[in-house]
Amino acid sequence: MSNDNNKDLVLELINLIKDANTDQIIFPEGDATGLNLQNDLELDSLDLINILFRIEKDYGVKISGDELIEKELLVLGNLADHIAASK
Repeated sequence: MSNDNNKDLVLELINLIKDANTDQIIFPEGDATGLNLQNDLELDSLDLINILFRIEKDYGVKISGDELIEKELLVLGNLADHIAASK
């Protein structure tokens, strides 16, 4: 799970997800690092592709669909850790 050093990155990802998604996403109050993009935020596959494109563009980190599942990157904290480690 994400450590304290990646909390800013988690917040950046939340904003990226809100910007990338045309539907209004409501993030629960509190620590978002354990949120699952599909199960908790109900993002569909098109939303995920859009978010992965934005991550590649904004952070220079390319994530494949297989990698998304294998490394459990649908969990926001894991995604932040992966981006931080890949920079």
